[in-house]
Amino acid sequence: MSWLSRRREPEPEPEAGTAPHETDPAVTAALEGELNELLNHGNDLAQRATTANLGWGLGSADRYDLDQETGLITFTWPDRVATAPFQLLGSYAHRPGTWLWSWANDSVLPAVKADSLRLLDYGIEHGHDLLRTEHLHLAAEDGDCLALLGIALATTSSFYRAPGERSTTYLTFGDVTVTHHSGETTVVRDLRR
Repeated sequence: MSWLSRRREPEPEPEAGTAPHETDPAVTAALEGELNELLNHGNDLAQRATTANLGWGLGSADRYDLDQETGLITFTWPDRVATAPFQLLGSYAHRPGTWLWSWANDSVLPAVKADSLRLLDYGIEHGHDLLRTEHLHLAAEDGDCLALLGIALATTSSFYRAPGERSTTYLTFGDVTVTHHSGETTVVRDLRR
C-alpha cells in the first residue's frame, strides 16, 4: 500500500491575503554560518546527481508513489516506470510554514528515516540546534536547504521534492531502475556507488 501517491502538480501558490512565510533568523544564521560548508557539499552532490537523473526523466513523471513498507519510490509515465529505494528527510507544511524532520515524525516508519536520523546524530554530536529541533519556521524555499544538509550526510546523492496539496515531502533516493513497457530495463547508479 502506498503511503503517498500523487499526480505531479505545480507547487501550490500562497493563499490570497496571506503573507509569505519567513525563515526563523536562527535557521538563516546556522545555514549561512556553522552549517554552510555542509550545505555547500550537499548542493554540489545534488547538482551532479540531478544532472545525471534528468536522463531517465526525474521531475517529468506523470505521478509518483511512495511506499514506506517497501521503501521504494515509483515514478510513472505512459511508457515506463522508474523505482528507487528512498529515505525521508522531512516535510514542509505550506499553511503554517513549518518544517518537520522525519526523525520526529511518528507517521514515518523507522526503515525510511535513517538519513534523517543521521542528521539528528550529527546535530547532537556537533551541537547544531537546527538539526536537533523537531519543528522549524521557514520560507518554502528554505526546505531545499534543509534537504541539502541531508544529502551531505546521506548514503546517496539524489533527492526529490515531492509536492503535495498541504505539504512538500523531501527525500533522498538511490539507484534507479527504469523499466519500459517493452520490457527493457536500465539501472542508473547513484553517484556515491
